[in-house]
Amino acid sequence: MMNTMDIARRSAGGAGYQSNSGFTELAYVASPIQTYEGDNTVMLLQSAGFIFKLVGAAAKGKPIPYPFGYIGNAKQLMAIKGKGINLVDMMDIQTLEQALAIRALV
Repeated sequence: MMNTMDIARRSAGGAGYQSNSGFTELAYVASPIQTYEGDNTVMLLQSAGFIFKLVGAAAKGKPIPYPFGYIGNAKQLMAIKGKGINLVDMMDIQTLEQALAIRALV
């Protein structure tokens, strides 16, 4: 529909770009942008709900699926201090994974 409306607007020449042509209102009504915004909000709420369920499951000691396993290890990860203070530590893959997990938790 947007493609057809755009062809009609362009066929009107410069007048198709003026607000009194009616094409601007048609473009607003036909545009999927409102849907995008709604989809983004819905996806955000679904993602947040999923994370809250994972946190609740971790609090009950239930297993957490990959790649969210770090949520179940939150206390141990937050207790790590003094790692990654030098170049040798930061070249260790386990230290990097722990640092990224901590960053995702906070």
